Amino acid sequence: MKRILYIAIFILTSSSCLAQKNANSIVGTWLNNEKKAHIEIYEENGKYYGKVSKILIDKMDTSNVDERLKDLSDAEKKQKIQENANKMLNTIILSDLEFSNNEWKNGSLLVPKDNKTLKASVTLEKDNSVLAVKVKKGWFSKTIYWTKVNL
Repeated sequence: MKRILYIAIFILTSSSCLAQKNANSIVGTWLNNEKKAHIEIYEENGKYYGKVSKILIDKMDTSNVDERLKDLSDAEKKQKIQENANKMLNTIILSDLEFSNNEWKNGSLLVPKDNKTLKASVTLEKDNSVLAVKVKKGWFSKTIYWTKVNL
């Protein structure tokens, strides 16, 4: 009887350990939800951060740009977009995430378009290939999904 009890305890603890995420599972490069930028997530002093590591200019839509650019040619619009993209490179947009109970919490996400910072938490989905980034402002929340980039 004791033997069966020990085996049951071993199986239960083994399966729960396997189900847990490694804190560094989110480290790497992710394609944002708009599919226009790569975000590199890294760990520093026990917290996790994400910075813009690449802007995918060819994915930018020149028909939907700032009102001040409407009279420019498509080539000129792309050049302005490239200039703005270069300013965004290495900008930290995800910060201060702490790992606890298979979730990265208590962080913040910078929304560059609005220059607003929102509360953020992150979980991994679909065999660690999708990052669910949940942002909150007041009572409202929204989850956006980033996809793992295999470089």
